[in-house]
Amino acid sequence: MRHANLNRKIKILIYLPILLLSACTHKSEIPTVPSWTISSSVLGHTLTISSSPRFAGAICSVNWNGKEFINNDDHGRELQSAASFDGLGECYNPTEAGSEADGKSDTSTSKLLTFSASGYQIASSTQMAFWTNVNQPYPAGCGTDTNIKVAQNTTNLSNYVISKHITVGFSGIANAIEYLVTYHVPDHHTSATFESLTGYLTQDFSSFWTFDPSIRSLTQLSAGPGEQPIPIIFSTIDSQYAMGIYSPDLPQSPFPKLGYGRFRFPSQNTMKWNAVFRRYDTPPGDYNFRMYLVIGSLSDVTTGIVSVYKKFYP
Repeated sequence: MRHANLNRKIKILIYLPILLLSACTHKSEIPTVPSWTISSSVLGHTLTISSSPRFAGAICSVNWNGKEFINNDDHGRELQSAASFDGLGECYNPTEAGSEADGKSDTSTSKLLTFSASGYQIASSTQMAFWTNVNQPYPAGCGTDTNIKVAQNTTNLSNYVISKHITVGFSGIANAIEYLVTYHVPDHHTSATFESLTGYLTQDFSSFWTFDPSIRSLTQLSAGPGEQPIPIIFSTIDSQYAMGIYSPDLPQSPFPKLGYGRFRFPSQNTMKWNAVFRRYDTPPGDYNFRMYLVIGSLSDVTTGIVSVYKKFYP
């Protein structure tokens, strides 16, 4: 999907008859926007994954065994993808679910182009909004350049498109979710940071772990923030619910100490992890990334990550 194709009409393909009015809406809010949900049995319990036009197709709910994992308090706190370019950080930051200004609204500045949900799969394409509005002040400085104090995007809706394909149950591993992402980059950049997948979890997921599947080593992590080359798992304190992230393509050889980030935002009741890919010179084109989200108890997640790892490194 290239720059010239972005003006086509939205194409929404919904194969599921299920329209839930609450999966992506907080109990305190009036449920006015429907959700699209896929559901399956994972480790003897129901897993549901929900998306909504409210968040331009970003994943706004992951619920397993009755436990909600995703915060979704605003248009920045979903299971979603984003990117930044030329070292500008949030000052040039296309974001799948929408912009900072979208807040808690029922609409998104991002534009949902295609969506389908069927069986154990979700696929979508979204023209991403810039996180900051045009001319929005940024007093702390933009990314690595503290002398730039204002957003660098000239429109609120970008020409960057994110396409994703999600499959529950990767290669026979029931609690592994394959998450394939393609960024359609229309312009040349001196550098790119692809936050290929980030999860904003509820405050209950306050125990941070790192897990090396090659030696099956599970170690507790500090709250950070920090970034490391080994997969990360967040769990509840009792270890009964956990979510881990793994990519066979991390760490990247030019960035051997980076790949998986962790953050704790107690004032916002949010715990965040991300899987990050970087480039220096970035010509226009498509950039593909693959991640594997693993769900269950802490023990289930470590076992699942090992199983996924063995598919790539038998």
